[in-house]
Amino acid sequence: MPQFDATTFLSQLFWLTLCLGMVVFCFARIFIPRFNSMVEKRFSKIQDNLDQAQLFDTQTRELAEKYEHELATAKQKAKEHIKVTVAEFAEKKRSQLIGLDEELSSNIKAMEKSFERKQTLMIDSMEPLAKELAQQILQHVLGQPKDFGLPDSTSKPSSVSGSQSSKKARPHANS
Repeated sequence: MPQFDATTFLSQLFWLTLCLGMVVFCFARIFIPRFNSMVEKRFSKIQDNLDQAQLFDTQTRELAEKYEHELATAKQKAKEHIKVTVAEFAEKKRSQLIGLDEELSSNIKAMEKSFERKQTLMIDSMEPLAKELAQQILQHVLGQPKDFGLPDSTSKPSSVSGSQSSKKARPHANS
């Protein structure tokens, strides 16, 4: 094998040293610094991303706390507004009910007075009719007019109205 020839050992060592030296020089001066700068850029970018993520997380937490605080405040204000509105409606309803109650009471009193007046008028108007009817019944039953202590009505019935009222009185007496 030619590489094991002793006469070529020196030239092989020279070229090996020269090639390895160039490779080491290229790696030391070109590839490793580029690789190191790439790793450092990558590390710094990752660190920047982590810092930015931490900042976003902090801002998100602050916004969430602010949102929760504003939401709680809004809920409290809404509850207070609802209480005030309910109280206003209850007061309005109460005042309307009081007004209706007073109106109904006055209407009932007016109706009661009107009823009492009408009842009194009816009783007053029925008294002469009842006396006349009693006299006609007595005349019909006894066949003669007799006054049994009943006071005369203010207007004397005519013989025509007496005969008509006696005709009217018979069906009621029979039924």
